[in-house]
This record gives sequence, structure tokens and C-alpha cells, in this order.
Amino acid sequence: MENAKQYFELTDEEKDTILRHMWPLTPVPPSTRAGYAVTFADKMCCLEETKATVKRYAAVPGHLLFAQTAERGKF
Repeated sequence: MENAKQYFELTDEEKDTILRHMWPLTPVPPSTRAGYAVTFADKMCCLEETKATVKRYAAVPGHLLFAQTAERGKF
């Protein structure tokens, strides 16, 4: 929040969105539709990053994920 305040003038809605976009890890959910949209987008980005990481490790010979994937015939 401090970085955003340093460079931009923020509305109350923007402050709420920044503070609560990590919900459900934060105890209070977003209070606006925009807040939920940012929360959802954040979760989708995280999912794609995780899938890319798993895929990268699964392609490394000798790695545990590679062996499990090769056993199933995907390589």
C-alpha cells in the first residue's frame, strides 16, 4: 500500500482492493466488485505460474515428477 500511495492518489475503493486482494488469507473479504475481480485475477495468475513451474520440473530427467510422468506414458 505504501508504494502505491507514494506514486498515486488512491480512492477508498483502490485502497480496499489493494489491502484485501489476498483474500481468503486476509480475514476480511473485498467489499467491492472490483476487489473481487482483482482477487480472482490474482488467483488465476498464481495458478498459471504454478502450472508452468510444475511442467518445467516434470520435464527434467531424473526429477521425481519426470519419473512419474514418464511412467504414465506422457513422454
